[in-house]
Amino acid sequence: MSDFFSQLGANIRFPDAKINGSGPLPTSLSGPAGINGDPDGNINFNSELLSGIAPYAYGPGQGRMGADRNYQQIPHRIQKIIPKLYLPYADLGNAKAVVALSHAVDQGDVAFILQSSRVQGQLFDSSAMRDASVANLTIPGHTTFINISTANYILAGLQRVNADTPQGTSWAALARDLGYNYKNAHQRLEMLRLVSTRMLPFGICAGSEKQGGQHETGLAPVQAAANHVTTLTVDGQNRDLVNLWRNVDLSAGNTLIFKLAWLPTQLKPAPGAPWPHDYRINGYWRIGQVFQHRASC
Repeated sequence: MSDFFSQLGANIRFPDAKINGSGPLPTSLSGPAGINGDPDGNINFNSELLSGIAPYAYGPGQGRMGADRNYQQIPHRIQKIIPKLYLPYADLGNAKAVVALSHAVDQGDVAFILQSSRVQGQLFDSSAMRDASVANLTIPGHTTFINISTANYILAGLQRVNADTPQGTSWAALARDLGYNYKNAHQRLEMLRLVSTRMLPFGICAGSEKQGGQHETGLAPVQAAANHVTTLTVDGQNRDLVNLWRNVDLSAGNTLIFKLAWLPTQLKPAPGAPWPHDYRINGYWRIGQVFQHRASC
């Protein structure tokens, strides 16, 4: 086995490991560069200032793979199906109506998981939900995803539900599915619980909107119909994120967050928040950290 890779040539990089050396466990730290944890650069090695200085290892074949910048901030990704959603209609006059939403997340969106206790309430329309076999399904393998715009839409709608709202309305049903007690007088606590446990940022989308789900957008014929599928970056370096913070100057090292804030949803100026809220105390979602400067636009 010693010459198994001998014909591969000089372009093949071997791992920084010592295998089949002096027994089942290494008894010495001699071996390839890096096996004993020595750095690529030397610090405090010279007796005179600026003498014997050489750059850190760089270029192909130099140093160890762990010191290569191409191996840092490795993105961790997962593929997820994005199902078509049915959400309550914005007009409270249409109490039981739902609106269809296909491709709920797209390229560069921050995808939130909507943690519903009864996910079929968002996966089937009102006609299908009249069937008891559908309404009583247990389908834990299905996950619904929404972007920040839909998250704000749901937050705004749920705050309009009150104790006088009939039980059979679509907004009341969604509130029950999300564990939101709209009859609780302490609305602030309910909102904080909803944001912290039911709407969770999961990853950043990368993928074309043409990747499935075309039969969900209309009645045009589609061959080999399949759900919309996207790739979600859950950790590591990302270049696909839509700059939702473009109204402010971003410097390298800034932390990007989502915080809960009281905003008007009507044309005329609305009064201030009905209860005090400080995101630094009540918490916020950390989305990432900026590596490059971006000016506001």
